[in-house]
Amino acid sequence: MTYRSIATALVAATALATPALADYPTRTIEMIVPAPAGGGTDVAARQMTALLEAELGVSVAILNVAAGGGSVGVTQFS
Repeated sequence: MTYRSIATALVAATALATPALADYPTRTIEMIVPAPAGGGTDVAARQMTALLEAELGVSVAILNVAAGGGSVGVTQFS
């Protein structure tokens, strides 16, 4: 594939996906923080959620997953 065909495919995919994203997000966003509650990482995440809630207009819930030195939280997606 050439760069031109890759760029054309990306533009086409973006144009097709835009209507599907018009109503996103429609429910609470869950942010996984791989650190215990009350620590520096948790405080920074909570400040970030305030900005996200104001920008997106939906609530953001923080899920602290502090097991395994952070490796469990990093690999946990729902």
